[in-house]
Amino acid sequence: MRDDRSVTVYPSLADAPGFGLSPGGDVAGSPQYFLFRRGHVPEPRAIAQRRGGTKYAVDPTSDCLILRCGGFHEPTGALVAGELQHPLEPSIKAVEMFEVYASELLRSFQKIGLYWLGPEALRGFRAAQRLVTISVRSPADYDLAEV
Repeated sequence: MRDDRSVTVYPSLADAPGFGLSPGGDVAGSPQYFLFRRGHVPEPRAIAQRRGGTKYAVDPTSDCLILRCGGFHEPTGALVAGELQHPLEPSIKAVEMFEVYASELLRSFQKIGLYWLGPEALRGFRAAQRLVTISVRSPADYDLAEV
């Protein structure tokens, strides 16, 4: 939640600060982005606070996608999984957008178990780098590893 109604819009995810890094080392705490069609700027929702004042939040809509970027966790050297999803009740536009994003994102990826690994993650996987599916604080038994 934010203190003001401003919304940060990135024309490209590459412009997002810290893109490709997982500061907290866990999937749930990784940076999350709502992907809207170009030109659409979401309207923040006002949330009255019990102790006074107002905070603002942007909620996913049926027309957006949700991208939780994993990435490199510098303190441990682990790669943290990310995820692309559509909202619980996606519109036709969101389903179409998901198909386009997924095919572009996964173009050079290889499926290992339930996960799709990009070239960098695949190199790490082959070199026994830790590929975290939950958190760097989770036991390594939960990591993606050779069976």
